Amino acid sequence: MIDAPAQAAQKEENMNFGKKAIGLMLTGALAVGCLAGCTGTQDSDDIVYQVTGYTRDTAVATVNGQALSAEEYIYWMLYVTSQMGITDDASWEQDIDGVSVADYIKENALKIATLYGAVLQQNAAANDVTVTDEQQTELDEQMELVASQVQSTYNMSLQKYLEGYCVTEETFRNIYETEYLVQNLQVKLSEEGGALYLNDVDAYMEEQGYYYVKHILLSTEGKEDEEKAEILVEAQTLTAELRAAEDRDAFFAEKMLERSDDKDYEGNVNGLDGYLAYSGQMVPEFEEASLALEVGEISDPVESDYGYHIIYRLETYTDENRQKVREAYDVDGQMQTLVEEWTESADVVTNAVYDALDPKDIYTKVNAIMDANIAAAASPEPALESAEPAVETAVPSAEPTAELPTATEGQ
Repeated sequence: MIDAPAQAAQKEENMNFGKKAIGLMLTGALAVGCLAGCTGTQDSDDIVYQVTGYTRDTAVATVNGQALSAEEYIYWMLYVTSQMGITDDASWEQDIDGVSVADYIKENALKIATLYGAVLQQNAAANDVTVTDEQQTELDEQMELVASQVQSTYNMSLQKYLEGYCVTEETFRNIYETEYLVQNLQVKLSEEGGALYLNDVDAYMEEQGYYYVKHILLSTEGKEDEEKAEILVEAQTLTAELRAAEDRDAFFAEKMLERSDDKDYEGNVNGLDGYLAYSGQMVPEFEEASLALEVGEISDPVESDYGYHIIYRLETYTDENRQKVREAYDVDGQMQTLVEEWTESADVVTNAVYDALDPKDIYTKVNAIMDANIAAAASPEPALESAEPAVETAVPSAEPTAELPTATEGQ
């Protein structure tokens, strides 16, 4: 049966694949376990045809007018199926939020195939982004390494191994190339004028509620009421001195070093250069008091759970602060959001072939072929285990990766 927590986790993973960071992890991707897939001697080179009756290049859908092949789609279908924790026929009869397991698998596989099979390539082409010669060489080396690992571990070619996932070596490589395209696309779009470039820093800072302050903290943590009252009096006296200083900047900096309890683990005062904070970053009392100040103004002592804050409001919109914001700008997060928008807005049109594909039937046939081939290949060498083996594929996961498909024991 499908484990409920695993089901929920898989739902979250599949629904949010576009929000996750994309990386390349090809080397060392072989894991200990049985080999899942339809390997061994086959009469036909088209394993997709053997399993579905359709050739591998048969279109199952179009994405923004570009054909999505059965090979690409089934690759992702097998991945989603393998992640569902399906162990028996009853698992296929369950619903997920009112959707059958089979439909859930098909829908989520289509989303991932849309992203990898078309959307990323289309946007890379639109921005004149390609895989560099250096990256092609790197990929060649990684593919050779994995082929060597497959040969030594399973005594078969990489292509034979990949047939276990109903995919050709060429298509498998294209998936990895897509990972490079994403990296290069992000770099291109992060350049000045690009979709990920922070063109109007001031507008972004205003939108995020940035403000710039220094403060002196007189801690009251662990203090009794009488001690807190004494600290408040000290804070009030210090505030008056700070406001009366001829050189307010220099005197405030001096008193920060002398008195502030906002320190790191080594005893160094934090925020000597000020805090460039954004909305919601600081405790509410601190933020509210900071935003109420004019530039150059010093607050009355502001109480929070940490103690009494004496806040000095500084100019937010400086070149230095703009540079800090630009450097801290979450390009990865913006890229993930952009990729999700591309995927959600893609014009995906499925056809009768897509409608006819049955995840349960495909999954069952793939594993039946695998079982027969493993039995035929039995030898004195260490046996490959087979206990309803599951098909796993290269795919975005907790942090999207394109790993060499492996099998999980006991599924």
